[in-house]
Amino acid sequence: MENNFFSDAAEDTQPFREIHTSIEILPDGKEAVIIGSPHGDAAFSHYQGDNSYGYTGTCGLCSVECVLKEFGVHANEDDVVRYAVDCGLCDVSEPRSEMDGGTTFEAIEKILDGCRIPSHCEIAESLEDVAADIEAGHGVIIGVNSGVLWNNANFYESGQPNHFVTITGVARDTADGNIIGFYINDSGNGKAADFIDADTMQVAFLEAGGGCVVTDVIR
Repeated sequence: MENNFFSDAAEDTQPFREIHTSIEILPDGKEAVIIGSPHGDAAFSHYQGDNSYGYTGTCGLCSVECVLKEFGVHANEDDVVRYAVDCGLCDVSEPRSEMDGGTTFEAIEKILDGCRIPSHCEIAESLEDVAADIEAGHGVIIGVNSGVLWNNANFYESGQPNHFVTITGVARDTADGNIIGFYINDSGNGKAADFIDADTMQVAFLEAGGGCVVTDVIR
């Protein structure tokens, strides 16, 4: 189904920032090289559920919103939810449930493609795989286990990916270049430019399957 908002907005979409690199101090006091724009992209994050449908399971759609804004598309959560509903690309139930607005890797790819941000699903085999995508300027949405990510057993379920977040930056050791962690925008807890250490990402992301959606275009 055609959506005039996104077809019109996408006409003017242009990458508008170069990949930024800086030296910063991490929360634990360690110095690191930060690749990406986690602090600038923090403006694109908010608590999920800010839509006229009353849907609260919209982590994937909020991640799409973040990536669209990274590429200059002026969309909000309600725009993305409406598009997903119209195109049958998110969960909808009557009566409403906490899963309404939930989506899949494949549906996220279709939504981005429909907004003229071509993308593909892939399975990362290492943290370096996903870091390389960020460092090359691609938009990246990953599936994680929220129980591990938030250190909250109530959300662990069976350890499967049950939440989507957007990666906005990579932190590397200034001495040896090893990955120390990543910055994410997380609509589940409303945190923006949230630093997640590499060990946590290993379990929450890679050991949960390593599934992600990566844009084919760069910023």
